[in-house]
Amino acid sequence: MRARSCRVILVNWKNAPLTLRAAHSIAPQMGQGDHLVIVDNGSDDDSLTVLREGLGATPAEIADIFAAWNEGKLNSYLM
Repeated sequence: MRARSCRVILVNWKNAPLTLRAAHSIAPQMGQGDHLVIVDNGSDDDSLTVLREGLGATPAEIADIFAAWNEGKLNSYLM
C-alpha cells in the first residue's frame, strides 16, 4: 500500500510576507512525502526576491515549484 501524502499549494501575488508566513506555518506540519508548492502569479514587486530569501531557511523539499508566473503547469505536477 502506498503511503498517503499531501500537496499544499500557496499562490502569491504581491504579498510575499504573508505567503512566507503561511509557508513557515505549514512546513512543521508536513510529513515525509508531503510537498509544499509555491507559485507566484507574476507579481511585479519584489515578491520573488523576498520569497527566495525567506525560503532559504526552509528545507529544500518544502518548496518544490517556484515559478515567476503561473503557466498552468501545476496540473501535470499534481498528477
